[in-house]
Amino acid sequence: MDFLEAYADVKLQDLNLYNPEENIEGKLAPTRKQGVLSVQVTELKCGGIVEACTVGISKI
Repeated sequence: MDFLEAYADVKLQDLNLYNPEENIEGKLAPTRKQGVLSVQVTELKCGGIVEACTVGISKI
């Protein structure tokens, strides 16, 4: 399992939550590197927190 902590210099109100792919992929949501689960907690400029996880299973 990967666990990441991050800080984003952006306020929650500035994020485009109607089209999350523009804001979240690779920034607020982690890219899975190893294992089955990656978790990222990002603190925002306004004091808010975003928790995101990526789950995947690789075929051997």
